[in-house]
Amino acid sequence: NIESTKKNGNSLECIQFSTWGSRGCLFQRGKIYYECTVIKKGKYPQIGWCDETFEVSPGAYRAQGVGDFDNSWGIDGVREKVWNGRSQSISGVKWVENDVIGLAIDLDSPEKNFYVAVNGRQWVKVFSNMKYKGGLWPAITIDGHYNVNFGDENMRFGPPDDSYRSVIDQMKNMCLVQDIYEFVIR
Repeated sequence: NIESTKKNGNSLECIQFSTWGSRGCLFQRGKIYYECTVIKKGKYPQIGWCDETFEVSPGAYRAQGVGDFDNSWGIDGVREKVWNGRSQSISGVKWVENDVIGLAIDLDSPEKNFYVAVNGRQWVKVFSNMKYKGGLWPAITIDGHYNVNFGDENMRFGPPDDSYRSVIDQMKNMCLVQDIYEFVIR
């Protein structure tokens, strides 16, 4: 619900369960990473990735978000659950205010893995064999206050290893590759 949401730069504060993300760029390959800093955890955060077919019903608040459907994958460190059409309990991924959540996907591996770490400690594989259409985009559904860093600021902890790129660096790489491809074809 846009009326109950405040966005200021990278800071996103939602009173009701609202979904935001970077839908304009679909990742089909690569190892991609972003971070969310918990300002106010809320009751129902679901943070992760959605495919090109993901949509939330417009208009009224409907309790639909990242992970509530088969075409999205979300992690909730408040209730300690992972979401992909249904929820499952998970241990080792709990967060509180001031924690930094790292979210990484490996779309180059045959397994298409999604990893999460809190404050850079112990990366946990929360999903593998992700089946998606078109590509994936980073998304967050929250009823709290989080700072989202797609790479326009220095990362606090960094990805699982140096082969990962921030969301913004991967977007730049995709644009550069497309420009080169179009130049060579002409």
